[in-house]
Amino acid sequence: MNGTAQEQIHELDALVVRAGFGGICMLYKLRNELGLDAVAIDKVGGVGGTWYWNKYPGALSDSEGFVYQYSFDRGLYEQTPWKTKFVTQPEILEYLNGVVDRYSLRESIQLETGMTDAEFDESSGTWTVRTDRGVTYRCRFLFTGLGLLSATNMPSFPGIETFEGRLVHTGAWPEDLDLTGKRVGVIGNGSTGDIWEREASTRRSLRYAVRRSRRR
Repeated sequence: MNGTAQEQIHELDALVVRAGFGGICMLYKLRNELGLDAVAIDKVGGVGGTWYWNKYPGALSDSEGFVYQYSFDRGLYEQTPWKTKFVTQPEILEYLNGVVDRYSLRESIQLETGMTDAEFDESSGTWTVRTDRGVTYRCRFLFTGLGLLSATNMPSFPGIETFEGRLVHTGAWPEDLDLTGKRVGVIGNGSTGDIWEREASTRRSLRYAVRRSRRR
């Protein structure tokens, strides 16, 4: 580590941004297979990526469970196979944490650390990556596993500013939310909307589904 007390600079071979499915796999390949000095960072307090964020009741994979496993980790899956054909969010998150611990990756993951900017120096062939924790990484290889599902997109439409109820996005589900017996409006009829409509019915919630078209 170089730099002053105000600016901590860590010299690495490789830095991986985010610790979801892709980030965990990349960290394993770089560190465990290639033997590089590699670290992964993630702005939240746990690994899992989209499966860390999407904690809404009923969340599950929309692909069959056999594709939700790493090819380098057949042993762990065989020891603890999926319980259902389509895997639930808690089970996927448990699997990912199991992989991280099984291969001692957690010691190379810095959580609650977000990338603020990255700059490539052509003369030295290195990246300088700054974070919101005041730590700077300098590395030869930079891999981003940002994905497409970690940033929520709350729709804007007339009247939303005067709505007196609680607005919730399934991609940032609050831990304290209980909709039992409440009136719930569900916007969207994709797989998430369908899952939550079914889940709301089990909680005796009066639900209203808002769809752009009849097509799902």
